[in-house]
Amino acid sequence: MLGPELESQLRQIDDAYFRHTGRHLPMAIPGAPVDLQWVHEEAPYGLLAHDGSDTPRFVYANEQALRCFDYPLEQFIGMVSELSSPPSQRTSRQHYLNRVQRAGYSFNYQGERYSRSGQTFQIYDGEIWEISTPQAARRAGQASLFWLTEVEIKAARHRL
Repeated sequence: MLGPELESQLRQIDDAYFRHTGRHLPMAIPGAPVDLQWVHEEAPYGLLAHDGSDTPRFVYANEQALRCFDYPLEQFIGMVSELSSPPSQRTSRQHYLNRVQRAGYSFNYQGERYSRSGQTFQIYDGEIWEISTPQAARRAGQASLFWLTEVEIKAARHRL
């Protein structure tokens, strides 16, 4: 069972996704109510969030994202988010995140990422959005939903 802090954080991510897309985070059964525990533990997509500081740090990762990056939660949370991408892609990644900050939402993002062991992997069909509340005086950060393979995307779209 999700603790109250984690549930609140996931609800904020989902609420922001809904504000930007008109949809809730993808569920196992299309049209099913949002099951935040399923999103956290079983979703076939990675879900991440970093804070809104000048040097953003990860504040959330679901189990799929942790498997992709090969980190335990305790080591991933608090890590500078730019370290998740290879040095050669950090400038273009930052330009993309700056565009998302201005626009609020973007989709069809793909890029190379680093695992803890230094292995690179590709992410596909990424969506990135601003996390904030309508009442917030400052931005809370950004969230990202991504898939590992194009095959997963097609299979999941048939299920989700």
